[in-house]
Amino acid sequence: CLGNLGNILHDQGDAEQALGYAQQAVDLLTIHGKNDLRLAASLNNLGAMYLACGQNDKARENFERALEHLKDENHPYRQSASNNIARLDAMEAAQKE
Repeated sequence: CLGNLGNILHDQGDAEQALGYAQQAVDLLTIHGKNDLRLAASLNNLGAMYLACGQNDKARENFERALEHLKDENHPYRQSASNNIARLDAMEAAQKE
């Protein structure tokens, strides 16, 4: 629920409050669902929100944490986090040019 609320607020343009709810979702799942795939999805979503806010270091940190929780190479969440890292790499490379 918290993650979904964060996504809704982000879509409505309230990035600050969205990040707060997304972080709460990650915190709760870290405590209570360490082996839950929803933790990886929440980390990936939080990373995407940080990326949209221009906080690239925090975005990368959360994308990488999502990958740590996903051992199955073919899982869609893993592919999503990997794609987000590739997108971040491309953005950072373009900024250096």
